[in-house]
Amino acid sequence: QEKDKDAYTSLTMANELMPESDQAKVDLGRQALSMLLKSRQRVDAYYKSADKMADQLLAKNPQSFEGLRIKAYLAMTGDEPTEAIAQFRKVLAVKPNDPELTTVLIQNLLIAKQDAEAEKLARESIPAMKTFGPLYDSLYSIYAKSGRVQDAQGILEQKIANNPKDSFAVIQLADHYQATKQGA
Repeated sequence: QEKDKDAYTSLTMANELMPESDQAKVDLGRQALSMLLKSRQRVDAYYKSADKMADQLLAKNPQSFEGLRIKAYLAMTGDEPTEAIAQFRKVLAVKPNDPELTTVLIQNLLIAKQDAEAEKLARESIPAMKTFGPLYDSLYSIYAKSGRVQDAQGILEQKIANNPKDSFAVIQLADHYQATKQGA
């Protein structure tokens, strides 16, 4: 906590000393966003700082990946998932196939009860992101939640096939078998 505050203070100072530096803006925006997401309640100073850095990056380049990324995460902190969904789609238009952002978009689609769209996006994304485990996990949760046992098993088997050195995926499949009383 204290290290985060020190980093935030240092990055704020760096941004003041180098107002033309995009990297200083990116670093401060990311730090403020990180602190905002870690806090139990919304800290307006962190929100405003991250938002300001995103605005400055987007003013210089409306397609700034970092500016759009910060805006998307800020939208996620609000109570309306449709705005977060729109923002994550914008940032993914700039950098398609970003596994982290794709997975967060899927999670926001699920929050907004757009399960079919979340499932479609996950299925379409796996071929380009075969090694990103959380993407499979998102799809597995969709299948498990809707009682689609065979689909859930299939996505875990696909995860293992695409990531043969991932021992955790094997444990997940064993847990799936245990939970569904298969393989006994």
